[in-house]
Amino acid sequence: MRDYYRDPTPRNQRPDWKLYDADIKAKQDQERATAAEADKLEAKQSALDAKTTALDDFRAEHDRAQAEIVDPAKSVADGIAERYKQWQDEAKDLVNQAEKPLDAAEKRQRDTVGKRFRHSAAIRDVAAAKEQLQATFPASGDPGSSWERDRWRQRAITETVNRAHGHEAEQWRARYSPQDAAIVEYQKGEHQAVSDDLLSKLPRAQLEFDHYRKPPAWTDHLPDAGYQRKQEITAADQRWQSSDPAAVAESAKSWAAETQARHKHIGAALDKAAKRIAHQQQQLDKVPDVAAKAQDRLSELTWESSIRQAQPKQYRQMEEAKRQDVHAKAAQQRQEQHEATQERMREQQREQIQGPSQGHGRGM
Repeated sequence: MRDYYRDPTPRNQRPDWKLYDADIKAKQDQERATAAEADKLEAKQSALDAKTTALDDFRAEHDRAQAEIVDPAKSVADGIAERYKQWQDEAKDLVNQAEKPLDAAEKRQRDTVGKRFRHSAAIRDVAAAKEQLQATFPASGDPGSSWERDRWRQRAITETVNRAHGHEAEQWRARYSPQDAAIVEYQKGEHQAVSDDLLSKLPRAQLEFDHYRKPPAWTDHLPDAGYQRKQEITAADQRWQSSDPAAVAESAKSWAAETQARHKHIGAALDKAAKRIAHQQQQLDKVPDVAAKAQDRLSELTWESSIRQAQPKQYRQMEEAKRQDVHAKAAQQRQEQHEATQERMREQQREQIQGPSQGHGRGM
């Protein structure tokens, strides 16, 4: 065959001569598609710029919400908590003052044990002091003995606060309950908008593994309560149900905590969108170089294909036989290497179980 045809390009100068025709065609299609990405670069960059603008708008809205919603809600909750504590301190002083006659009467009762007439008078004084306390704090019940007075004292403090400041707590409830519901709905919509307009339209960034876990929730951003637990708060649909000052203070605290947690939840979604945009921008920045390399590789494959098309049929058949022989030898070599690796692993396992096959474990 070499007498009448000599390949103008020797095989040692053709790096792709070992590839099958089908492999060359598949690689040509792949490189052609990669090179075509350069034509789509401008449109993809414009789309990514639009997403970056949307992210900036969401960031600005997020900052506005921090100043106009989250911080004021916390200030309201802190103010109500401080005011409620002040009311409790005042009520505690009033209850302590009201308790003094009963404390004195009980002391006289203890001191007059064994003195018949004086002790009887002391018992009547204790009963009268208790009746006076029940009249002063009717919702708190019987003061009971001094050993069980703490629970009654707490009930009396609560009753005093409710009686003196219940109208203020009702004003807070009427004012902040609608705001609470409106803000929660706004934050739900804002997070949904970030998910729909940004995250769902951006491919996952490299090394983004959180999709293996459960979807993140706003409750993940509540303050830690220790022992891998989060702070427990009153649910939104259960807040502001009572005008009791204690319930109002707890509702305000839960409102501020949920508002802050939802705000952080939105911020985390924006941070994830920013990472995806940065990753996509890095990919777009690589497109010109990748497309140029793909074009060069496509030229090499086309050159190899043109050489084969110029070959006579019998010469092509002969080269195809050599190509198959090379692939067969390479496959056999890989199989031998695999078997040798498996044998070494089995030998190591036997040594770990039985010890070395020679020398009985001792150096020779």
